[in-house]
Parts: sequence; structure tokens; C-alpha cells
Amino acid sequence: MGDEAFARALESHRERLWGLAYRMLADPGEAEDLVQDTYARALERRPDLRSPSDGRADLGPWLTTVLTRMSIDRLRRRKARAYDGPWLPVPVLDLPELQVEASRDADPEFTLGARESASLAFLTALEALEPKPRAVLLLHGVFGYTAAELAAALETSAGNVRVILHRARKHLEAWRETSRDVRPLDPAGMSDLLVRFADAVARGDVDALERLFAEDVEIVNDANGHFHAARQVLRGRSKAARFVLGILRKGGMPGGQGVVELNGEPVMWASRHSEDPKLAPRWLNMIRVREGRIVSLYSWLAPEKLPEIAWT
Repeated sequence: MGDEAFARALESHRERLWGLAYRMLADPGEAEDLVQDTYARALERRPDLRSPSDGRADLGPWLTTVLTRMSIDRLRRRKARAYDGPWLPVPVLDLPELQVEASRDADPEFTLGARESASLAFLTALEALEPKPRAVLLLHGVFGYTAAELAAALETSAGNVRVILHRARKHLEAWRETSRDVRPLDPAGMSDLLVRFADAVARGDVDALERLFAEDVEIVNDANGHFHAARQVLRGRSKAARFVLGILRKGGMPGGQGVVELNGEPVMWASRHSEDPKLAPRWLNMIRVREGRIVSLYSWLAPEKLPEIAWT
């Protein structure tokens, strides 16, 4: 295969490789770097993958294996680095369409759709998994790899793959169970919520704020030390209400706000003008509700995590 033909063959796999890299690393910039590193490895080694039957090259499995192994290494290094406070996935405005298929030996309940597997809620849940089980969950549940193909890609035994698959399946089942009846708050609900927040904060009414939250509410702030934020995950409606009251009293209600679709779901953006450099001028809120009450409030404040949107 000539150089130009080989380059075209590589490019034909870009969307699929980026889709896997983003789901592994939850960072679009790192995902793009990883795809380029995979291409560099292919150009350096020029694997001969011609099929004996028809002579055509099939680069897909080789590229996926290389990218998966490098993504596991990258994810291990990232988890080993210090980070100031909770870490949230980096949202994307445009999520490329991804053709996925069920694994030939998968339980249908273990299959993940392209959108579900790239949702901000699911990418956040994936952080609880170690890199190798994360790769297994994605390659098997999204990209259709069989257990035998996973064993070859991860350089491990079939028995070990079965153990990892079992662990990954349990994690997926637990996430789906906790996500049952939970949905993103729609734009109308966000507008109503802001009014209710503002009213309760103006009156200093903690009880009114508590009524907006589910008992098991979770608040996660990703500020990476740049701004005032909770440096630990807050759980429980009492802690949530007092935190929201304190932070809004300190910085005031946002001066500008709106809704943008990120990773296929509505997310609220907000901005404010403040002389205090420790108050975030821009941030994002992903709000998910169950039976009308907030069950999760995830906030992105770190500038490096914010996508390019039309802030005002």
C-alpha cells in the first residue's frame, strides 16, 4: 500500500478512534492527541495486515488495540497526578456520530449506546473504574469486542477477561440502577429553579432550599483550585442547601445565564461580573432530577474545562 493510500486508510478510522479515546479519557484534547499518537505509531511501524483471502488491509483492530493500550497508560498517569478537588469529564459541544454494534457474545443488558456511553453522567461514573476495566466495559459494551478479542487486545488471559467483564457489568448495573428515573433538567425547569433559588437565598430560607433537593443529592464542583468551590463531593440535602446558600450569598446570582447542549444533553451556563478573583466569572451546571427534585448538581468552574460557547 502506497503512502497516500495508507494515510487515507488511517483517516477512515479517525471518528471511531476518537470516539473510543474520548470515552476512555473524557477529554477531547487528550483524545485528539491520542489518535495522533496512534497514527504516528502506525506510520512508524507500517503493520502488514493483509488478509490472505483477498489481500485487503484491515487496520481497524490493530489501531484500536494500540490506542486502547496507550489510553490505559495515559489514564493511569492522569489518575496519579494531583488534582485540586473533584475531577469532572471535559464536555464537548459536538459529539461525532459513532457507529456501534453489540458484541457477538454480549448480554443485551450489557450493551451501551453511543449517546449513553458519552453522556456526562456516565463518563463521571466511569471514573470509579480502574483503566483496564474501563477499557473492557467500553470495548465490549460499545464497540462490540468479544471476550477473545479483548484478551488479545489487552494481552491477558480469557479467564482474566471474564473476571474483568464481570466487574465491569456490575458497575454498569449499579450505575443504571442509581440513574433510574433520573433525567436532565429541561430549560424551562432550569429557569424556574433559578427563580426559586434567588427567592430562597434572598430570604435566607434554608428549608426552602432543602425542599429543592432529593435526600441523596450529590454536588460536585470542578474548579481545580482556581475559584471558591467545594473541594469534596457534598452529599445530602442539608449540606447541599447550606452550600448553595453560602456560595450564592458570597457571589450573588448569575448576571447572565442560558442553556447549551453538551454531550447531547442540556447544560446551564452562567456568568457574573465580580471584583473578587476567587469567584468564577463563568461556569456550567449539569442538573439532573428525580421526581422534580435535584439529585445531582455538577458544576464546571475550571477555565480549562469550559468549551467555547457564546458567553454573555
